[in-house]
Amino acid sequence: MIISSRWVKILCLSICLLLFTALFLRNTTSDLSLIFHKDLYAHDESSNSVVAANITRRFFPPMVRVNPLVETQGNWMEGPFWQHIPPLFAYVPYVFFKLDGQITIEVKRLSYALLLWLTGGLFILFTFRFRPKVSVLLAATLAAGLWLQTPFTHALVTGYAFGVSDIVLAFTLVLSWGGILWYLAKERPERLLYGWKKIIALAFLAVLPIMAKSLLGAIPAATFLILLLWDHRRLSKRFWLGLIASLGFLLLYYLPLYFASPATFNKEILTAAFHFTDLEGWGRPWYYYFTEYLPHAYLFKYTWAFFAGLLASLSVCIFSKTE
Repeated sequence: MIISSRWVKILCLSICLLLFTALFLRNTTSDLSLIFHKDLYAHDESSNSVVAANITRRFFPPMVRVNPLVETQGNWMEGPFWQHIPPLFAYVPYVFFKLDGQITIEVKRLSYALLLWLTGGLFILFTFRFRPKVSVLLAATLAAGLWLQTPFTHALVTGYAFGVSDIVLAFTLVLSWGGILWYLAKERPERLLYGWKKIIALAFLAVLPIMAKSLLGAIPAATFLILLLWDHRRLSKRFWLGLIASLGFLLLYYLPLYFASPATFNKEILTAAFHFTDLEGWGRPWYYYFTEYLPHAYLFKYTWAFFAGLLASLSVCIFSKTE
């Protein structure tokens, strides 16, 4: 059912956002003892926390310096070969450190927890705005709630699993999702007439996940360019503008990191280019994400929901009729 009344839309959206917020508060409250625990649980959290703390002392480039009496700076990901993550994630706690007046592990964890809430809320908002149907709103709320409920998401905040870069990646992916829906909001004849400012803005949103986690976030940018190519049926000026703008934003972001530490850039960030044949340097193929990571490290008992949602989405794409 399509919701036509503006006030009914606001009411339905508000209810779903409140339900999502209630779930977020419940989960965060249950994790408070771990959030306020002073121990750092894994190498990921240890190195990430040091980088985030040092940004308050030197904003750029992000550095590792465990001992403040030692002036020699290390690179921002001084650690195993597989820590090939751009340092965008480390800037998230900066504002919260400044507001709190001190650098603490609990403030750092709570800042990423808040980003989780913002990610889910924006996903619901963007999806409902694109298609203001009750069924779409409920589906978006359910998806955001399941994502928030997974053990992996809890562990990201408390530091038990992987690193907080996955939270930032999720946030940038939702921003890109909003950008893709913004592009698709009009019918094809109108999309062919989009102005250059909108194309550049969409290109920026599309490459944000690449800034967050290198090639692991390349799908939105590829989707945006494919949509441009599909709509125009040729290598049009708008396609070239989207491609050049995307590459331009990536150069503006990555070049300062390269010049700050060429060795780190070459040994760490470029590692992601080998993910399809050598997953994270451990000799694992790309499908390892689905056969091992997804059921045993990410979603656990909720893995079925991922595949059920995937099948449902494919069914809608294949069998749905154009309205």
